[in-house]
Formats: sequence, structure tokens, C-alpha cells
Amino acid sequence: MQSLVEIARQEYDQMMNYLQKIYEVTERAAIHDDAKVGCQGIEFWTTLAEVEAGRIEKGGNSMGYIVTTKDHLIPLLLGRMQHITMEDDEDEEEWGVNMSAGCCLQKISVILKNDVMLPVVEFVKNNIMSQDWKLKYASLMALGAISEGPDQ
Repeated sequence: MQSLVEIARQEYDQMMNYLQKIYEVTERAAIHDDAKVGCQGIEFWTTLAEVEAGRIEKGGNSMGYIVTTKDHLIPLLLGRMQHITMEDDEDEEEWGVNMSAGCCLQKISVILKNDVMLPVVEFVKNNIMSQDWKLKYASLMALGAISEGPDQ
């Protein structure tokens, strides 16, 4: 996974032909039982979003990988934001899959702008009143994550 993150940085322009396979590999990693593996799978997309945002900001060439994968990526991230584990020996400040997913959603929202609204608002609408605290927490986290992307 760390190699894929480096590929996102170094070989950005050559990734188009491999995007589907990269998505499949990172999706499997993101839903892995080991949180460290899950975080690494999501980290690829966070890095890719940072690279694209940087290129857009500088007026450079963006290949639009985040836009291309948004219909699959957003549901994956929203699903992983619900993956909260609270064990007795776990540090409350430890970076987990849910935090990685929230950070990634924040980064992609800057690129997707208003296109991130519909799936996130739908997720919030369906889960904010849930009896499950994890769904409520994930809903609030998702809403906060997109605060910088869409129009005011």
C-alpha cells in the first residue's frame, strides 16, 4: 500500500490505465480487518486527492482520477467512517480507519465541490437519527468533513 501511495505522487500522469485495478486493491485494503491495512488503503486516495488539488491550484494538468472514481469512492469512505472500535486498551486518540476515511472525504470534497453533497447529505439523512451511536458519529463526521468543499 505504501508503494501505491508513492506511485500516486511520482507516476500520477501514468495511472489512468491502472485506475480500476488500483481501486480494487485499495478497496480490499480499506475493508481489511487490520486497521493499519485499512488506513493504508484509504491513504492512497487521500494522497491522490492532495496531488490533484495541488495541480488544480497551480493551474496544472489534473487527470480527474477522484472525479472518475467518486461514485465508488464516496460510499466506501462513508462505510469506513462507521468502522469505529472502542476497546479497553485502545488509545482514544489513535488514528483509525474511520479517521482516515474522514480525512480522505475532506480532501476529495475540495476537488468534487458540490458533487460530494448529494451522497453525503443522503448518508446523514439516513443515519443521524439512528439509535446506533456509530452511525450518528459517522454522520456528523461526514458533514464536518465536507465543510470546505461545496459552495457556501
